[in-house]
Amino acid sequence: ILILAVAFTILCAVIVLRITPQFSSTASLIIEANKANVVSIEEVYGLDTERKDYMQTQYEILRSRKIAESTVESLSLHNNVDFIGGEPSPSLFKTLIANAAELLPFLPQTEVKTYTEAEAAALQKRRAVNKLIQSVTISMVKNTQILKITATTTKPSLSAEIANTMADVFIESHLQAKLEMTEKATRFLTNSLDGLQQKLQHSEKALSAFYEENQVVNLDGVVGLAATELEQLNKQLLEAQ
Repeated sequence: ILILAVAFTILCAVIVLRITPQFSSTASLIIEANKANVVSIEEVYGLDTERKDYMQTQYEILRSRKIAESTVESLSLHNNVDFIGGEPSPSLFKTLIANAAELLPFLPQTEVKTYTEAEAAALQKRRAVNKLIQSVTISMVKNTQILKITATTTKPSLSAEIANTMADVFIESHLQAKLEMTEKATRFLTNSLDGLQQKLQHSEKALSAFYEENQVVNLDGVVGLAATELEQLNKQLLEAQ
C-alpha cells in the first residue's frame, strides 16, 4: 500500500509539473445606457439606448468575431508564439493512417495540401481568432451597466494586454459606428434641406408671378410652410454637425 501511495504521489506530481500554468486578467467596461444629447441623430434612426435589450446588444457585439479579428490584428497575435504556439501537431489517428499508408502502398494515398503564402497567413489568422474566442470570457455584472472581459493565457502580461486591447477595440468600434451614423444622418438632412430649398425657390417664383399677373403689390408677411420646414431642418443640421 505504501508503494502504491508513493507511486500515485509521484504520478500526480509529474502530471502537475507538466500542466502549463494559466493566468487570467480582467478589464471592465461601463456601458452608458442613457440617451445621448444629440437628439437629431438619435431620433432620425430611432436608437433608444434605454431599452432593456441594449446591454445584451453590446454584450453580443463585444463577443463577436469582428471584435476578435480586430484584436488579433492590433496585437499581431497570429505571429505571437506565446499565444498561438507552434504549428499544430497531427492527431494520433491521422499519424496512424499516414504510417499505414506508407507501409501499405496499395491503400488510397492522401495528397499533402500545399498553401500559398497568403493562404497560410489567412489560416494562421483564423487559428489565432479561434483561439482568442476560446481564451476570452465576456460576462455581464448583474443589475449594473458593467461588462467584464477576462482573458486567459500562459503569460500574465499577455492576458492583461489582450483584455485591455479588446476593450479599446470595442470602444473604437462603438465610436466609429456613431460617427458613421452621424455622417449618414447629416447627408440625409443635407439632401432634405437642398430639396426644400429648391421647393421654396420654386414656390417663391410662382408666388411672385401670381402677384405680378394679378397686380398685387403687398408681399410683406408671406411665409409659407416650406420656409418653416427649411428653418427646422437647418436647426437639425447644425445640431448634427
